[in-house]
Amino acid sequence: EWSKKVLRSLLNFFESTVRHQVPLMTIIVLVLVSVSPLYLPHYDGIAINWSLIGLFYWSVYKPELLHPVSTFLVGLFYDFLAGTPAGMFALIFLVARVLVGIYSRRLRGTTFVSLWVGFSLMVFGTSFAGWLASSLWYGKLLDLVSVLFYSILMVALFPFGAALLIWIARKVYRVG
Repeated sequence: EWSKKVLRSLLNFFESTVRHQVPLMTIIVLVLVSVSPLYLPHYDGIAINWSLIGLFYWSVYKPELLHPVSTFLVGLFYDFLAGTPAGMFALIFLVARVLVGIYSRRLRGTTFVSLWVGFSLMVFGTSFAGWLASSLWYGKLLDLVSVLFYSILMVALFPFGAALLIWIARKVYRVG
């Protein structure tokens, strides 16, 4: 009897711990997907950063499970894997997480279109910030057209990434 209670408590603790790590783990997986080479012509200029979709989604729906420090560290991980200037995406991820977190209550109760608009604002903001930081880093203005194309493509792909994250959230947190 006593051992069953201890085992049940340990299993509940383990399950709770794993559930709390799902947002961070999905963003890390999306970072790995984002930096995986596809060997398509000109893809490196517009490579989709799927982790931004995860960052936005979890910052809206589970902000309490996505700590700003872990967000910063995941951004550093992205910088390392993608070969971007060290700290660039770490800072972009951190600022995006904090700003989206501020508006998460408003976005949580809205329609999908409103959520999509919020994501669009985040993508265009982070894209411009990344372009500006990279231009400063390399000492020349980089191609803004590819940044705009990348942003439009990211916004267009948001429903697909969001659908996957909604499915994960329903399975893990038993919502909807």
